[in-house]
Amino acid sequence: MKKLVLSLVLFGLPVIGFSAEKETKLPFVGTKFVNFSGGSGTNEEIIIKTNGDTRVEYIGSTGSAVEYKGKFSNPLKFKEGGGILFKDGKAYSLDKGGKVEQNGCENTPCVSDLGDEMR
Repeated sequence: MKKLVLSLVLFGLPVIGFSAEKETKLPFVGTKFVNFSGGSGTNEEIIIKTNGDTRVEYIGSTGSAVEYKGKFSNPLKFKEGGGILFKDGKAYSLDKGGKVEQNGCENTPCVSDLGDEMR
């Protein structure tokens, strides 16, 4: 193998390198909405472009705020803490420690379907 690489280098042929970084599969392309709280005015809009550019915006009844803007990763980690994990066609809300949040007294995972419109 060393001779092959040496031969490629000596003859000016490019050596193809492989990145150790695993490519993350996009859960969707376009715009989806999640609502972890289940109430009105508590939506999050998630936009993922084909190149992986991603934006998550909280849309509340009194205003909105961008929670994430950057390349897609799974999970998406917000600067302020928390985030979103995409798994099996659903979105899971993450706490500041990166664990799936639990719904209050129900003690079930805080999960939302990926909707095509606000709920």
